[in-house]
Amino acid sequence: MEAEGEEIAAQERSLRNQIEAVRKCVENTAPIVSILRQLDDLERTRKEYVGYITRLVLVDEAATAIEAFARFEALVFQQVSGLIRALDTDTRNWLGTIYSPHYRGGPAYSGIDLGEETGLGLRTAIGGMQVPAYKIMNASLLRACVWAFVFSLWNRVKARLGGLDCMLLDDPQTHFDPINAENLAAAIPQMPGHSMHPLITSNDNRFVASIRDKLPDRSTATPTWHAWTLNPISNSRLTAGVSPAVEEIFDRLQEWQEDENNTAKAQQFVSTVRLYVENRLWDLLATDPMVMHKPTLADLIQSVRSAHNNGERPFEEPPFQALLAHTALRDSAPFYKIINKAHHRLHEVTPHEAGEVAEPFKEIDRLLRSCSASYARFMGRLTREDKDLFLASLPQPPARVTLNRAPIPLLGEVSARSHADRLAAAAVDEVFDFGVLGDIDLYGVRSPGLGALALQGQVVAVSLDREARDGDPVIALNSDKVYCRRFLGDSRDPSRIALACDQSGTERVPPTLLLPRAKTLLLPIVGVLYDQERFAGKEEACPVATSKLLDRKLVAVRVVDDSAYPVIRNGDIAVLEAVENLTDSEIARLEDRIVVAALGNEGDSFAYLKRLGGEVSPGVRILENVGTKGSALAVVTSADTGSLGIGALQRLWRVHGMFRHLG
Repeated sequence: MEAEGEEIAAQERSLRNQIEAVRKCVENTAPIVSILRQLDDLERTRKEYVGYITRLVLVDEAATAIEAFARFEALVFQQVSGLIRALDTDTRNWLGTIYSPHYRGGPAYSGIDLGEETGLGLRTAIGGMQVPAYKIMNASLLRACVWAFVFSLWNRVKARLGGLDCMLLDDPQTHFDPINAENLAAAIPQMPGHSMHPLITSNDNRFVASIRDKLPDRSTATPTWHAWTLNPISNSRLTAGVSPAVEEIFDRLQEWQEDENNTAKAQQFVSTVRLYVENRLWDLLATDPMVMHKPTLADLIQSVRSAHNNGERPFEEPPFQALLAHTALRDSAPFYKIINKAHHRLHEVTPHEAGEVAEPFKEIDRLLRSCSASYARFMGRLTREDKDLFLASLPQPPARVTLNRAPIPLLGEVSARSHADRLAAAAVDEVFDFGVLGDIDLYGVRSPGLGALALQGQVVAVSLDREARDGDPVIALNSDKVYCRRFLGDSRDPSRIALACDQSGTERVPPTLLLPRAKTLLLPIVGVLYDQERFAGKEEACPVATSKLLDRKLVAVRVVDDSAYPVIRNGDIAVLEAVENLTDSEIARLEDRIVVAALGNEGDSFAYLKRLGGEVSPGVRILENVGTKGSALAVVTSADTGSLGIGALQRLWRVHGMFRHLG
């Protein structure tokens, strides 16, 4: 029994009381456990809800982003299409610059092939069909298309991503025909205008010379240029090097001569001469087993002299003997001393000493070239083109023809245009003297190679003392062949020239011919006489002694515009014979001939150089245009014909020939 109010510890209670107490506790905690479980369920539900809400927010954001991406396909298509259009336009522009087709109706570039899955696809069009370019394009056109695309793509990449302006072109003329190689050479100087600065490497001397011809004469002009020659590795030279090309040396010489007391320019000229001479001598010692380390001019000359004295081939040949015997290469000569000084103490070279170097350099350069050719022939390195360059000789020029013609009156100037100036009155005693033509020879034309300029049966006068220029009509002598064509290329081209036929008369002409420059004598045509003869022989032209037209009573006029081109150019002299009787029968005999006609209309008198056309009505004829410009006009040829508001024929001259303006 426990006393009232007295608490007994649980462990001291009876077992029954303890069990009862536990039972009551369990009964009292059951509702709490249930509530705890419910709270856990609520917390779990809350977390799931928060997760769903977060996911919905992300899904909503993704949906918003997807709306922008849905327009991305159109944006990409627009960007790519614009890029392709821009590349296509630039490719066409470049292609028009670097390629000119030889014939009409051939395959032509038609765009970029968008269906090509691998590599670059180009399309070509012919006869309304489009096919892959590589299937029908010739190698020259296909190569030109590729270069045109590369140029246009490089320009886009450079504009968007930046980078160096320099572009390396290694033998870019490969697979080009000679005419289009000239077009490519002409396009290269245009590249700096498109922010491209090309570095061209090539073994093709013709192509390099073509590029050089299209560049400014001065390397400091725009675009600037530098020309270097590779000096390869050999037994005596363990590293490759470069030396300035001879063209750049003469450019430095010209710059210094224009400012001859400029020490810096004088030293720059002498430095390039030193590099050039020493490297050319070193190249001649390629098979020498003795390795040379920075040899001086004295070392190189001594090595060449030792090989010559020992009878080594080819150092015993005349070019080496002439080089070693030249006074400028003696150790006491100013040239020798100054070059040696430039090797070690370039800053001490003076403008006066540069003059001592400039004078003998041309002869030293000529001898070095001869030695190089001799050495290359001995080593078996001369190609056929090189042999043509170094070892060939020109055909002998023909004998001079004496015209024995006294000066003839020069009436003044006449225009071939339809709205011409009045025939200018000649100055007192103004004449045309045949002596201004210099030494000439005459050839009869037997082929259509000169087009409308000189027809078959006519006689051309060629100059024996003038040099043919690019595009000039020429008589070309090669071995026993005589060609009557236009000369394409530059006289400084060291290997080949092209002789092309003019298609202004007929398209049935021989194809363009390539000939060695050193074996071909070019005689520029300075005049054409409109004979009508038949010349015997098999060649395109044959020499003749005279022209019967020169025995006529001739006068001359000067043509003052280009509307008669290509037959007669601006500044050319036309030789005429007056038609004394302007009868219908006499005028009819001149139909389809080139004439000078003086027309009167309301008191004014005008002169025209035209081709006399057919009669369109009694007493009225058409004066047709001779060349590619101007227009035809009507003329009243009979006094019996009333006034028709057109000019009446007052005087008439028949044109017997022309002499080209050579100024």
